Amino acid sequence: MTARMPRVSILGLGNIGLPIAHRLQGSGFAVTAWDRARDRMEKWSGTKAETPSALLDADVFCVLTPSLDPGISLLDAAAKVPAYTLLFSTSAPEKVKALGSAEIARRTALVEVAVSGGPERAENGDLSLFLGGSASSIAEIESVLNALGSRRFVLGPLGAASATKLAHQLVLFATLSAHVDGLALAEAFGVDATSAREAIVSGLAESWVGRNWAVLPGIAADY
Repeated sequence: MTARMPRVSILGLGNIGLPIAHRLQGSGFAVTAWDRARDRMEKWSGTKAETPSALLDADVFCVLTPSLDPGISLLDAAAKVPAYTLLFSTSAPEKVKALGSAEIARRTALVEVAVSGGPERAENGDLSLFLGGSASSIAEIESVLNALGSRRFVLGPLGAASATKLAHQLVLFATLSAHVDGLALAEAFGVDATSAREAIVSGLAESWVGRNWAVLPGIAADY
C-alpha cells in the first residue's frame, strides 16, 4: 500500500460497524459507509454511499454485516474491486477458508479481522483483533489495523481467525450460561439477584459478562 492514507469503505453500520467507522474517520481516513437501515445511516455523519456498489470505489473495503454474504455478492458482481477486503463478520471457519480458493481471492486481498471488545473499545481503537490471511496482506493494511486495535493476533491463513473467534464465543457464552444459572441458584434461596451478582464479580468469578450485565440486552438486540 502506498504512503498515502488509504480510502476506506464500510458495509454495515451496526453495533460494531458504526464505532469502527467513527474511529477510522477520527484517525484521518477518508471513510464512506452504507447500511440498508435508514436509522443507522442517519447516525453516520461522514460520507454516505448512494448504493452498496459505490463502496467498491475504495482501497480497503470492510464487510461489517452480520453475514459475509452481502459483501461477497457485491465483490462477485463487480468488474473492479478494492485492493483489500477486510472480513469482520463472524462466520463459520470453513466458509471463510473456502474463500481463499475462490475466484474473488485472486482479485482482492482477503483478510479476516475478527474482533472482540465491544462498541466502546471500537470507538477508542482498543479492540482485540484476530487476524487471518497472508502475512504480506496483513502487513500492507497495518495503518488501518493500528487505528482499530491495541492487541493483534496473527493466527494463520483464512479461516484461522474465524475458528479462534468461534472458540472465544464458546467461552463467552459458557460464562453467560453459568452466570444465569448461578444467579438462579442464589435467587432460589431468597438472595437478591443484583446483590448476588455484585458479590460474584468481586471474587474469582469476575468476568466481562458480570461487569457488563446491564448492557447485554442492548447488544443482543442488535443481532
